[in-house]
Amino acid sequence: MGRLAVNIFRLWKKWDRTSQFSFAFALFLILPVAIIGTSGSDDLRTPALGSVMALVIVAQVIFMWANRNMISEYTKAQRMYLQGEFDQARIVLEGIQDTDEYDIYARTLLGNIYRQLGDLNTSEAILYEAVNMTPNHYFPLYGFGRTLLIKGHYQQAIEAIRRSIKCGAESVVQFDLAEALLRVGEEQEASEILEHISPELTHEPHRQLMAEYWLSRLGKMAYPSDELINLGLPYWERHAQLFDHTPYGQSLEQDVRELRIS
Repeated sequence: MGRLAVNIFRLWKKWDRTSQFSFAFALFLILPVAIIGTSGSDDLRTPALGSVMALVIVAQVIFMWANRNMISEYTKAQRMYLQGEFDQARIVLEGIQDTDEYDIYARTLLGNIYRQLGDLNTSEAILYEAVNMTPNHYFPLYGFGRTLLIKGHYQQAIEAIRRSIKCGAESVVQFDLAEALLRVGEEQEASEILEHISPELTHEPHRQLMAEYWLSRLGKMAYPSDELINLGLPYWERHAQLFDHTPYGQSLEQDVRELRIS
């Protein structure tokens, strides 16, 4: 209850003057009306309790109105990340590093952003810190595993991604596990995972493309269509170029080269 009050007060300080006054006045009126409703005469209780309910609703409406344009810095950064605005998202999150908003989600997102910017060492350091803070949370575990994969630390990546799956990561994360297994030559397990997960990848052309390509190399599926290659290949081309200094990027470039000439 105390934490809720603190959070409400923190938001209240950011509101416009009219909303601050209206909300405070509604709360001020609730207490005396509630006292009348609980200890007053019988003929006053019903209207007083009705007034309390009305004031609570008014306070809720004011609260929602005052917060109508307020979103957290994490949410802003997340939207930027999804739009590919990685450097802008980095600036937003680094601006809250000394605040309570810099929680496990913000740390993990910042680590993921640094990976997308090609700074793998900083990405690994931030995600390692996030994993140590919450060892059984799938979100930082997966981000950490993905960075390790791209650095070419495949066995460590496999371990981290397996742990993220056990801790509740979405089933699509199995794609990344299969990718790491393929990079170390564990084709049988990778094939089984890809065959299982492939139907869930239809809304992500880049993952669907690579799943079908790898399965076709393993003799489990037909070669990807030209349409799918055109849709999904640009993503992998960007990643092969961004990470061309790593064993992963060099291995990915071979896949990209073969898909280009198909």
